Amino acid sequence: MNSLHRHTSLALSAVALFTLAALFAAPFATLLWAADPPAPAPAEAPAPKGAPPAKDEAPPKDAATPPAAGGNIPDGTPEQLIEFIRKTMSQRPAGTSREEMMANYREAQKTVLAAAEKIIAHKDAQGKDGDRLTATAISAELRALDMLERLGDETAAKQRKELLARFQPDQRPMVAGLIEQLALQTRFTPAPDADPAAIRAMIADAKQYFGGKPLKDNHVMVLIQLGQELEQAGTPAEAADYYQFVGKLLAKAENPKAAALAPKLEGMARRVGLVGKQMDLFGKQLDGKEFNWAAYKGKVVLVDFWATWCGPCRAELPNVLRNYKEYHDRGFDVIGISLDDNKEAVEDFIKKQNIPWTMLYSDDPKATGWEHPLAAHYGIMGIPAVILVDRDGKVVSLNARGPELGKQLAKLIGPAKGAEGEKPDANGEKKEDKPVAPKG
Repeated sequence: MNSLHRHTSLALSAVALFTLAALFAAPFATLLWAADPPAPAPAEAPAPKGAPPAKDEAPPKDAATPPAAGGNIPDGTPEQLIEFIRKTMSQRPAGTSREEMMANYREAQKTVLAAAEKIIAHKDAQGKDGDRLTATAISAELRALDMLERLGDETAAKQRKELLARFQPDQRPMVAGLIEQLALQTRFTPAPDADPAAIRAMIADAKQYFGGKPLKDNHVMVLIQLGQELEQAGTPAEAADYYQFVGKLLAKAENPKAAALAPKLEGMARRVGLVGKQMDLFGKQLDGKEFNWAAYKGKVVLVDFWATWCGPCRAELPNVLRNYKEYHDRGFDVIGISLDDNKEAVEDFIKKQNIPWTMLYSDDPKATGWEHPLAAHYGIMGIPAVILVDRDGKVVSLNARGPELGKQLAKLIGPAKGAEGEKPDANGEKKEDKPVAPKG
């Protein structure tokens, strides 16, 4: 199983969570900070512990600086505290070194925990709106604990368990629904060392459990997360079959918003079954011209679904640029597919970051962002999402991010120039590469 597989997670990837939150009137719909986390958390492939957060641009001018844990948390209403949490979680960690940034990021998560507890203890959280406020605070704490666990905090799992125990059972609908959702996510999350037989048994259990009862909104979260877990477990055939099952379930859902997700699940099944097959790309480029996929025949191509507002996408950009510079003249190219809604934002970002590759963008008001035709066709619900295509036009990887991209390119094109070791001189004798001293 993939070593990056995060079996302890009780939450969907941040961007996927936000996508679903926008569709359902549930406690997680208040998690507005999940749209653009600075955390090292990919939607499709969880980052390893200690991975650095995005650091390609300065924080927004109106963003709050993450305070020390438990300190400088404003007094105010729960709504004001929710806004404080949102800003804290969307703030790029301060610091001039990786160690300093990660330390500040840890402190920010602890601050979120303290602020969420302040919401729970507030008198308004005990009143008529207490259900939503408490569920929102619990969700914020769970996300912060998830981040801390990824960063190596050994107490986070215990804190999560204690938090859930405090609210079980609870009579408030949103809180009870959230606790039920988390219990189901625990039940339907494969262990990191699960063998194929255990995974098949879990799939069968999920089909029996969800196929025999009315589908609740919080079931949708659990169903889609299990599919993501199956992808990370490296079981594409099982994941594709499972997504098809979920798509049929959603098509029959009473909630029209859940039913509208059914085509998305069909796309997810299409995407996870791509390995070893040809990939189809279509649409318009950022400049309005029709995209010509045939022009890339014979090249190794990274297809990158991203957005300017996506922190993990920005964090991955330096890695893609580095590999592009290393391999472009040897037959490697990148095609970006922007899921932004603002064309000017994309153009400004590309210019600022000196991104040299072709960018696809839909300027159809009804087909921008998550509704981009290619995002719908391949069921993209979390970004960054990358698909690597070989010279024959066949997909070889759905997870070519971080070091994996370099490994795949070395396999498909050849080792990086800096990894070739000693090179022969004019006489055929090998000599060690040495840096050339600058003139003057």
